[in-house]
Amino acid sequence: MRDKGLMSIRQFFSLVAIAAAGVGGGPLSAQTIAPVSSTPSAAQVPASHALSAPLALAEVLEAARHNLEVRMAQQDVAATRADILAANRAPLPVLSAKASSADQIGLTHGALTSQRRIDKSLGLDWTWERGGKRSLRTQAAQSIAAASQSDLAEILVLQQLVAKDAFFDLLAAQERLTHVLAMAQSAKQLASTAQIRVTAGDLSVQDFSRVEIEAQRAQADAQSSQLERQRAALALAQITGRQLRPEPVIAWRLQPQWPSASVTVGGNAEAWLEARADVQAATQRLLAT
Repeated sequence: MRDKGLMSIRQFFSLVAIAAAGVGGGPLSAQTIAPVSSTPSAAQVPASHALSAPLALAEVLEAARHNLEVRMAQQDVAATRADILAANRAPLPVLSAKASSADQIGLTHGALTSQRRIDKSLGLDWTWERGGKRSLRTQAAQSIAAASQSDLAEILVLQQLVAKDAFFDLLAAQERLTHVLAMAQSAKQLASTAQIRVTAGDLSVQDFSRVEIEAQRAQADAQSSQLERQRAALALAQITGRQLRPEPVIAWRLQPQWPSASVTVGGNAEAWLEARADVQAATQRLLAT
């Protein structure tokens, strides 16, 4: 009868363990495993950096419009616009001066301005453009500038897409860390309960070792999830710029904004393709040749 009672108690605690692992428990009291926090501790975050409101997707997309790649594309656009001004100018005249057949007497007696000791020549070269070369050169520069502007629009779209992907990667890592931490807390609470049962003689040491191993595995998963969240935060900071928020990157928190599943596709596909920035850039470069 006592063995049946122990079996029923073990089955009861097994069911409790499964429920605790799925739902999550309260505060932990076991000391076998070190706790892991989802947010940086006070030692990691300086006191001067107070956590602000969660980051929204709109803020991340706006920051991606001013990152390093976009600024480099803007400099290229400014350079091509300067090339238009340079192309819409006539070639400057070239002034040349030459001296030849100079002897020692001519040089020593100040014959530089005379007409006998040194042969001197002064020339002015000026290129006369015909056939509309200036206008064609200006049109080619304008096409290159238009292509650079389209490249800038394409880079803006691509950088925002990359920032969007990094935003949702960090959001997924953030929510996964929350669930994994809840599971680690439940496993730790179960290990604490198993320790009490071993002390009371209600649980064997072998069963307690199994519970403790599972708790340590859950704790390792929580630490791995925390590292994944930090990597995702660093990736988002690299795309949007580290000056997006005053607090450290590992302290960034995102506002959950998952996209809706409904997607509407309509309109003329050819017109949509022609309106793409990369297609327009290729068309302008073709016109510039």
